[in-house]
Amino acid sequence: MEINPLQQQIAAMKQSLLAEEILDYEFLRLERLADKDTPNIVEEIFTLYFSDSPKVIASLEQALEELHFDYATVDRYLHRLKGSSMTIGANKVAIQTNQALECCNKGDMEGCKAAVGRIKQEHNTLKNRLQPYFQLIGQARVAKTADRPK
Repeated sequence: MEINPLQQQIAAMKQSLLAEEILDYEFLRLERLADKDTPNIVEEIFTLYFSDSPKVIASLEQALEELHFDYATVDRYLHRLKGSSMTIGANKVAIQTNQALECCNKGDMEGCKAAVGRIKQEHNTLKNRLQPYFQLIGQARVAKTADRPK
């Protein structure tokens, strides 16, 4: 079976995301969930992630700016973000979240703030890199549908 150029481009983008450790094996596990009944499941999961995670990050930033810093609140937000990031395979976001948790556990507020800045950066990178990936998958899906005999 010959792989068309669009499929090659999708495979290369995915390989790059994995090689750069932006994503990890959990992402591959998610992709295996897609079937004919739920072909868009991965995009749907990431849409939910990208609608919720910025709110969590904003809440984290707000909690870090409070006059009376509440480590329990920050810890709760960090664990929420870590869990969702690890579940979908957002590796670099999860790594930075772990670093923020370590700082929080040490009582290092400045280190925690710096780590949250890196979380935002990795989150933006993830989103910016996945958007074209999912667009290509959509194009491939449309092309596949167009190629089917009627």
